[in-house]
Amino acid sequence: MIYNREIEPLSEGLLLISIETIILDSSFIFLIQRLINEDRLDRIIIDECHLLITSRSYRSIMYRIKEIFKYKVQFVLLSGTVPLYIEDQLQEEFPISSLSIIRGPTSRANISYNLRQYRSNEREEQFLEVKEYIEAYSLRFSGFEDKILIFCPSVAKVQALGRFLNYPIYYSSLDNKEEVLQLYLSKKESSFQALVSTSSLEEGIDYPSIRLVIYIDAIHSFIGLLQGSSRGGRDNRESSSTFFYQKGEEEDKEEEASNLDKCYIRKYIREQVCRRRIIDLFLDNTITDQCSNSISKCDLCLKRDTIQNSSISNLLSSNKDIQRERDVFKEIISRLSTFCIPCLLLRDDFFNNEHSFKDCSLYYELFSEEIQSIREKLRGNKRSLSKDSCCFRCFLPTITCFALKESNARQCFDDTLVPSFFILCLKYFKDIGLEERLRVASFKIWNHYSLERIFFKKTFMNQLNTESIEGISILEETIQAKLQGE
Repeated sequence: MIYNREIEPLSEGLLLISIETIILDSSFIFLIQRLINEDRLDRIIIDECHLLITSRSYRSIMYRIKEIFKYKVQFVLLSGTVPLYIEDQLQEEFPISSLSIIRGPTSRANISYNLRQYRSNEREEQFLEVKEYIEAYSLRFSGFEDKILIFCPSVAKVQALGRFLNYPIYYSSLDNKEEVLQLYLSKKESSFQALVSTSSLEEGIDYPSIRLVIYIDAIHSFIGLLQGSSRGGRDNRESSSTFFYQKGEEEDKEEEASNLDKCYIRKYIREQVCRRRIIDLFLDNTITDQCSNSISKCDLCLKRDTIQNSSISNLLSSNKDIQRERDVFKEIISRLSTFCIPCLLLRDDFFNNEHSFKDCSLYYELFSEEIQSIREKLRGNKRSLSKDSCCFRCFLPTITCFALKESNARQCFDDTLVPSFFILCLKYFKDIGLEERLRVASFKIWNHYSLERIFFKKTFMNQLNTESIEGISILEETIQAKLQGE
């Protein structure tokens, strides 16, 4: 319940009060002491405790907050936005004994942080840029319950932007501010889908479906920007925080050199890699390289992804012909694996009796021992196979072998196709018309080692854009000649 001096607080439950009440209201101070004496007060919880430090410039009551720590009761200080330097200041200024700190990562994973520099220096044109951005972003909304919250640095700017956009406005001295806020928080009021406010609403407003938070012009503090941005996405759905700034705001100012908060605003604007690098460094003193794929990405990471995806798309587009050739070659190898290569090349009636190599009664047993012997000889003579020339098990181009393998399979798709063709080249080169192609006459003795020098020579298959061995090109040519002869 909310504290009212006319009503006795409940004996059990949560009592909500303002800092001003707990310090200045004498009747409440007496009530606190009575509750403690009667052992009816468990603890005092101070929410948004970072304000004890950051709001002193405009709420002098914060200087008197130490007075409440004289009470002999447990204190709990809460906040979702406490940089380490403010945590240190809180410990230094408030005499809390037996202090326990529970701290988790404070960066909001579902918020996309963005910056946009105005194209113009004219106020009307800047307002128009904001309007166009809102109109484009609003196309993502699913209904009236999705809201926009716009922060301006002054009441005058709130009033001017509110008039330009025809949006309701909010600031602390507004006469009907409670009515305005209630209408904005309503999920059914379409005319209150957006609200232009001062920093008054940076803390405490917990409407679940704020999808877009916008900051206009110079912000008062970096912690305020992060706190206000956190008004978005309270339902854990994706939200966006966009800061519009003028050229020159990124430059350091001598008079603000000692103001850590202001320095981080400049760093945030100048950052070129990832916005979260500055946020995480400021809040948690941790280093972040980039927005991961599991969180909402900032504008810099999204831009980098777009460039990378565009580069990949252009590369894939330029390689379409090569990929098409690779796919065709893969299908050829896949089809050949269902044939008995010796019978296909040596017998004219093969297509009248199609069968696989393993089902061949003529050549399978005859070739099997020799295939194993080829592998052993190649393992014993590593010079025969050049690095990256092929798969050293099946001897197909590596990209083809990989493409033919089943998912997570260790074994090659077919490790007998190329070795059986090697044996044909060694023993039946005349029958399959390869005497000239293999340059048999150039060797004094035609044997296994002679053929190795030709067959396993590293080459480059231009149509596949990959390394291979000469034997693969010879196989492809031989099969094409056989099929054309048919």
